[in-house]
Amino acid sequence: MHGATAEPVACAPSAPAGNPALFAAEQWVEELRALLVVSLALAEAGRPLDLAGLDAATGRLCAAVLDLGPELGRRLRPRMVALLEAIGPLEAAIRAAPPPGLAQPAARYRTQNAPD
Repeated sequence: MHGATAEPVACAPSAPAGNPALFAAEQWVEELRALLVVSLALAEAGRPLDLAGLDAATGRLCAAVLDLGPELGRRLRPRMVALLEAIGPLEAAIRAAPPPGLAQPAARYRTQNAPD
């Protein structure tokens, strides 16, 4: 791989050699961030979302953050702010989607309403 460089991962967790509680919280932040990315893609595609996974990941993150003291918690703040910013587009995509049962894919609509 001549000349190839790996792109740094945004908000990558610290090395495990640091504080284990901080490392655990950082990993839960990354899990939740990944779930938000997938959820946004599904919502924008008009696919149904099961928000239970997001709810569970949020609960795990909150529990991990509670294990941090104020000093370590402040170190996690930029990642938490990034998560909050990622929620806005997901919320907008969910609000823009028609309610379940009302959405009808165009191909199925055309097939059902095609003249005989």
